[in-house]
Amino acid sequence: MVDKDKLRRFFSYFSIFNRNRDAATVVMIGGIITFIVSIIILTLLFGNRDTSIDEYVLFLTGALIPSLMEIFAAIMMWRREDMSKIMGAVAVLGSILSLIDSEGGLAIGFFLALFGGIMSLFYHPQRKSS
Repeated sequence: MVDKDKLRRFFSYFSIFNRNRDAATVVMIGGIITFIVSIIILTLLFGNRDTSIDEYVLFLTGALIPSLMEIFAAIMMWRREDMSKIMGAVAVLGSILSLIDSEGGLAIGFFLALFGGIMSLFYHPQRKSS
């Protein structure tokens, strides 16, 4: 028979989701990239004089709010380890919503925030070995 405790300790060395700060860092980088791309697209939109105020408001709600959701989720994952699963879901939702107007931060921010959110969803705190 194989000792289950030894097997569990052996596989814990190979777990890549054992730190939530790694997930928070990846989500933060993805959120910052998405935010920067959103600002660049917004400045290009200001150059066009034919756009109305409604288009600006729609772009602000569709592009800046998801990137701010990602940044907020990353900060909360970093500060509150007990909320990692909820904030991982918020990061995944923000990355999917960022595809609407800011093209997901040219897909780089989208994939980083999505991967970090999934990492946070699969995060489990390490048990204290006694």
